[in-house]
Amino acid sequence: MLKMSTGASGQMVGQVFQHKSDYRSGEQVSLMFLNNKLYCRADSFKPKPFIRINPGTLEEDEKEEFELDKEDKNLEWKEN
Repeated sequence: MLKMSTGASGQMVGQVFQHKSDYRSGEQVSLMFLNNKLYCRADSFKPKPFIRINPGTLEEDEKEEFELDKEDKNLEWKEN
């Protein structure tokens, strides 16, 4: 997993700020960045819908437990 610059604020485009070469190696994961929060989804997290990752350190945020509210049931895992 890499955290790279977009070129904003005079930074060099593609500059690598952080990296974790062994993050969930061998697993297929999906990442989503929303409202300055990074979320990761993988089969190994079931029944949780996803976990949060600290975007600054790229470490899984253990203290950030995510509880589904009633209106968030569409985030639950569904089998095809």
